[in-house]
Amino acid sequence: MALAGVNGGAGGLAVSESSSALLSAGLKGVLAFAIADNANNFAKQNDSSANCGESGDNSICEKDKIKEGSLADLPDDAIEMYQKYDKHGWKGNVKGQAKGTRAHGKYHNNDPKYPELPKLEPDGTEINYFEFDIHDKIEGVGRSSSRFVHGSDGSVYYTDIHYEGFIKIK
Repeated sequence: MALAGVNGGAGGLAVSESSSALLSAGLKGVLAFAIADNANNFAKQNDSSANCGESGDNSICEKDKIKEGSLADLPDDAIEMYQKYDKHGWKGNVKGQAKGTRAHGKYHNNDPKYPELPKLEPDGTEINYFEFDIHDKIEGVGRSSSRFVHGSDGSVYYTDIHYEGFIKIK
């Protein structure tokens, strides 16, 4: 069944019949959140302002920036998950996360379409990065684009646009 109010083009979303059982199970709010998050990110990815630099002017696009920020700058759900991961030592999934929620997966930091995070500590030691989902994975729906990226140097970056931009919070 197609969802009303969501662009039905190449980025349109649909819910399978098996997923409709989730709706009847009282999970409408959770599924609606995931759909809205994915639709919002599709719109951001297809925004005409994201095509900067195509004229060869080498200008720095907004998506290429890594902004400084603080935990207080983040949405409440991200703050809550940050506190849980931090208390857990950034070692992986925390108690109560749904199956498929990724926590401590390797973030390779080498995709040219995303901003590059620092590769070395001041002493020359390589920094390894790991990704942590902020929202639980919902069966039958892609992962949310909101993530933390935690560095072996103790740094923490937040993205809600699937690595196209970061806020450094630690």
